[in-house]
Amino acid sequence: MARRAFIVVIPWYAAILMGAPTFTKDVASILEKNCQVCHRPGEAGPFSMLTYEQTRPWAAAIRQAVKTRKMPPWFADARYGKFSNATALTESEIRTIVAWVEAGQVDQSRLGYVPGGPRQI
Repeated sequence: MARRAFIVVIPWYAAILMGAPTFTKDVASILEKNCQVCHRPGEAGPFSMLTYEQTRPWAAAIRQAVKTRKMPPWFADARYGKFSNATALTESEIRTIVAWVEAGQVDQSRLGYVPGGPRQI
């Protein structure tokens, strides 16, 4: 029995030790910058993404939405230049979110890391 518990715990710690992205350290800042304007109580997003607990249940859907560039919505044509208010994710941000989901949605705050908190809008 103890062996099973050990096997279940190892992937979570292994993901951290191998440098997999964590919510608090890597993903939260991307969400703050690009998603939380809409994904917060009272706004257009259908669910809040202000905390790990609110975001984690939607991880698979978020992964699919960012991989297909469905979210965040940005319809301006890049052929006409760069826009200061662009909400499109960079390739690096997409890779970070996808890697976080695929590593098991690790939340580093459970290891003692405390974020600065969501930005004020």
